[in-house]
Amino acid sequence: MMISLLLLIGMASAADEPASAQPLLHILQEDGELNRLARQQRRTAEQVRRLGGVFKRLELRATQEGDLNRATHLAEARLRLEQAQETGDLAQALDGIAQELTAQRPGVAAEQQAIALAALRDLLDFLIREETRQQAQDALEKAQEHAESLAELAKEQKELLHETQSQIAKDAPPELAKEDVQQLAEAQKELADRIQESENDSEKMAGEKAAEAADALLENNLEKAEGKQQEALDELEDAAKEAAAEADAHQKEMERQELLDVAKASAEFLARHEVVREMMVEMAQKSNALTRRERMSLREGSEGEFAIEKEAKALMFQIADSGSALFPFLIKTLRQDHKRLAQQLAPPSHEVSDSSLSLAAALSERWENIIDAFLTEADRKRPKAESPEGEGDGEPPESPLVQFSVEVELLKRMQIELTEQMANAKPDDWKWLLERQRELRQTFEDMLQALQEDEAKEDDA
Repeated sequence: MMISLLLLIGMASAADEPASAQPLLHILQEDGELNRLARQQRRTAEQVRRLGGVFKRLELRATQEGDLNRATHLAEARLRLEQAQETGDLAQALDGIAQELTAQRPGVAAEQQAIALAALRDLLDFLIREETRQQAQDALEKAQEHAESLAELAKEQKELLHETQSQIAKDAPPELAKEDVQQLAEAQKELADRIQESENDSEKMAGEKAAEAADALLENNLEKAEGKQQEALDELEDAAKEAAAEADAHQKEMERQELLDVAKASAEFLARHEVVREMMVEMAQKSNALTRRERMSLREGSEGEFAIEKEAKALMFQIADSGSALFPFLIKTLRQDHKRLAQQLAPPSHEVSDSSLSLAAALSERWENIIDAFLTEADRKRPKAESPEGEGDGEPPESPLVQFSVEVELLKRMQIELTEQMANAKPDDWKWLLERQRELRQTFEDMLQALQEDEAKEDDA
């Protein structure tokens, strides 16, 4: 899939030379060249459509197989493909470019080509991130399976050691114990063979000790066998601890990277919103009626806010498995408020009032709080991610991305903001404000319930 997308970008780039270059423009105006580019662009559009279909089929398959995490990421990829351009999906945009080329209007086509190419590159960046995330997930699962396998081998070796010690304690005549010891030697040899399949040096050492224990049992030298079994057990338990620490390090690094990814995406949304907010502040300082250019700027600002509302939906997918009841709610309210601000800035009202300025400022502050929370948590996880041997950190294996205390602080800030909004609310605002207050309270109750369930699990453990 990744190779196909790289080819798509390569094909799109082939027609993306500067439109201002006059020699190229003359070449493009030749019927044959334009028709070739048009055919090429249509093929690219069809490939993009097929790519969307592939995403949908893989998403369905992942859902049927119960791999909801992968299905979620595929759904996000398909959404990104469909929303690659504000005016429609990427395939339609590329088809439109092909029509422009066929109609011999290369100036317009070159502009659209640049937009389509940027969208393709954005999609490629997204897929690369997803591929990297999947590789990290595969590495984590492999490390966890390795740790579990070693723990099971250690358990078996411990059982064989206990059997040997039982034979020693019986102190039975050799001829009576011979059959039991023979069975014990066979079980020890079979275990040694499985341990020695590993390519890890410490595990090979354990395998050698286990094999020596088997040989000692065959010689009916139980004391020597006991010593070698204990050495093999010690090696296996140490290897199992190292493997578990490695798996934990993979888990922490994945969580840290997820935090950084969400923080980066949030920072990009904040930067785009700040451009709109600064423009609003500048216009609010003017006493004269809005000029045509200023109304156009406000309309562009409105479109920008609508775009943020639409694209921020991808964050919902990113944090769906974070274990947090709060962050999906925060992103939902951000999207609602970006849409509300976009409607205020849109024609014909072009509203730049104290209310809209306050809303714009509140949006900026909320994004900043989210970014700060994720970066703080990423920094908190860094030492643990870089120190696999760090034991006793007190965190459960499946702890949420963000600490409960951080979530409570974010919720508190949101409650303060909501209280201020209610104090200055217009009659038309009360319906959505009360609904948000209800959702905020429900979110807090969900957070408390999740915390109580986690504490109960720890008590049971």
